[in-house]
Amino acid sequence: MIRSTIPAMNIRSLFFLGVMASAFAFSGCKYGGGDAIPASLDAKRKLLAQKQSELQELKHFIRALQDSIEAQSPRKVEGQLVTARIAKPADLTHYVDVQANVASRDEAFVAAEFGGRILEVFVHEGDYVHQGAPIARLDDATIRAQIDKTENALALARDMFRRQKQLWQDSIGSEVRYLQAKNRVEQLEKTLEMLKINLGKVNVTAPRSGVIERLMLKTGELAAPGRPIAKIINTHRLKIVAPVPEIYIASLRTGQHVSITIPALGDKSFAGTIFRIGKTVNPANRTFDVEIKLHSGSQLLKPNMLAKVRFSDKLYHQVLALPSRIIRQDIAGKDFIMVARQTADGTVARRRIVTKGDVVNDRIIVTEGIHPGDTVLVDGTQHIADGDLIRVQLMQD
Repeated sequence: MIRSTIPAMNIRSLFFLGVMASAFAFSGCKYGGGDAIPASLDAKRKLLAQKQSELQELKHFIRALQDSIEAQSPRKVEGQLVTARIAKPADLTHYVDVQANVASRDEAFVAAEFGGRILEVFVHEGDYVHQGAPIARLDDATIRAQIDKTENALALARDMFRRQKQLWQDSIGSEVRYLQAKNRVEQLEKTLEMLKINLGKVNVTAPRSGVIERLMLKTGELAAPGRPIAKIINTHRLKIVAPVPEIYIASLRTGQHVSITIPALGDKSFAGTIFRIGKTVNPANRTFDVEIKLHSGSQLLKPNMLAKVRFSDKLYHQVLALPSRIIRQDIAGKDFIMVARQTADGTVARRRIVTKGDVVNDRIIVTEGIHPGDTVLVDGTQHIADGDLIRVQLMQD
């Protein structure tokens, strides 16, 4: 049998012997007759067994030859390609997002100062009106009747006062009756003056310029003192109103800059400044209102549009933070990451137990288990185990 170790044998000679053996076998099969293939069945079986034995020895020889070649020139084992990032301390800011609404900073309700039936409404919802423009006209029949009645009573009172005054001057009449007549005239004059003022108020006008957002009363309905007829808003002076959970009350202040995003405008962003913070907390949802003034771009917005307000509530100074997706957990419930280490065999992956801190947006602060300068594996680690060879590609910051 051929020996399995062949360091002294010339490799070219071995290769030649293998080729000759293969050629001999092939030649015997190709050319029949003569003494190449025996005629008898027993001789054929004996020759077949012999050739099979020789074939097994040749296979062992080829395997030994391959092992010898690999021992002198080993194949390079390459590790799996992974991406990594160098751990560096950095300042992090935690942001909070809350839902909000667009509202008008300048709005007013139009109401009558006295009761009466509405004869006519001069505006429609969506109309723009200037301050002092007529909104509605009330029925003035009742007030005109009161004016006529008061004027008649005043004429009589003046005549009675004139008579009492003459009697008083002639020292005939009573001073009390004179003073009563005088007081009666003065009361009726003031009443008539008030009625004439109210007559001028049958035409309800806009208290300020803006757009008619909503009409509460229509022609034929009864207006009452203080009951709104219409709502006017100024679309050029808008604000953002955000109900903020009370846990952030210490994180906000007037003058603080915030970012506003409008989903209906393709998440277009606007800059704003807090100008008012509510003084009370809503007991139903434990929030307080924060009002924000827009710096620019309010012409694109409309009242009651949905908005999202983002503000910062905490600053972390020079901390090590990692993406939350690369921190995994083992069967014992311990959090770990994979880092790269240089060894004599090459770069290998090492498992590192870490302690997590606060979550800052999409990153987690690591308080223990990682140091500045560590090479932290980020992507391609799904099938990487502790000690596996890897090829590291550093990510750009």
